[in-house]
Amino acid sequence: MDVIKFVTGRVNWLKKNIKYLGITVAALLTVAPIAMPIINARTEMTVEASENQNNSLDFNDPDGGLVNLRFYVNVDGQEKEVSTKIVVANNVGDIDTQPAPILDGYVATQKNISIERTTTGYRILQIPTYIKSNPDDAPKTATTKTFYEVINVRNKAGNYCPLVGFSTETGKIFSVPNRALANDTEWYSDKIKTYDGAKYFRVATNEWVKETYFHTAHS
Repeated sequence: MDVIKFVTGRVNWLKKNIKYLGITVAALLTVAPIAMPIINARTEMTVEASENQNNSLDFNDPDGGLVNLRFYVNVDGQEKEVSTKIVVANNVGDIDTQPAPILDGYVATQKNISIERTTTGYRILQIPTYIKSNPDDAPKTATTKTFYEVINVRNKAGNYCPLVGFSTETGKIFSVPNRALANDTEWYSDKIKTYDGAKYFRVATNEWVKETYFHTAHS
């Protein structure tokens, strides 16, 4: 991933959303400590972090607030983007613990990550690493929570968004034949299911659309 290209492609988007976003970060993170880039979204400048950061990553955002952290991790030799939304305490030194970001088809080797408030922004204290999941374990680890939103769906690679269901007996996922959601249509969703590292929005009794096709949402 070309960090400069990543940042440049988001300049216009950042100008529109910087009030709410605060930061955007792209970095390839590996298990061993390395020199990692720090990106200041306000200036789009890149500098090299020191090698003794104990595999942590700083995010420059002195204003604080609700932050959407986006970064890259090394999975099977490839770069995969993960993200997490956090509410960070304003006091320097305070630590906010959040669930590790989910990644489709993988499980994190740690359940949580911690983000520390620094004098310049935030620092991830534990970089999550991921291993390939066992599909047979997916029904056991699946979670469901209430949502209550109207979602708009879009398939960038096709004209409709496929649906899936979950077996009431085994909990396993299956494709729903002859059923789909048209692009740019709105659907009321009352639940989100996390299954094998991916999220699914319920749009009918046992019909769910994958987060891949999520476009926007409103109350």
